[in-house]
Amino acid sequence: MPYIEQPNRNEFAETTGELTYKVVRQCVMFYKLYGASFDTYSKCIAALECAKLELYRRMVAPYEDIKLKENGDVF
Repeated sequence: MPYIEQPNRNEFAETTGELTYKVVRQCVMFYKLYGASFDTYSKCIAALECAKLELYRRMVAPYEDIKLKENGDVF
């Protein structure tokens, strides 16, 4: 877990560590709101997984399609 200096915690994430910190911080706030339980942890993990899949579907896959056309297929 990257620990971000206090003055930088409310700013836009500029590094991988800052982005990771902010995502985990949101999960901690969710945990504090709903308490420790398998359901709470499961919901956090589900949200992270869905966010990952949405980012891949909407941003990474189209980027990869462009690069495939530019550079040729690997197969």
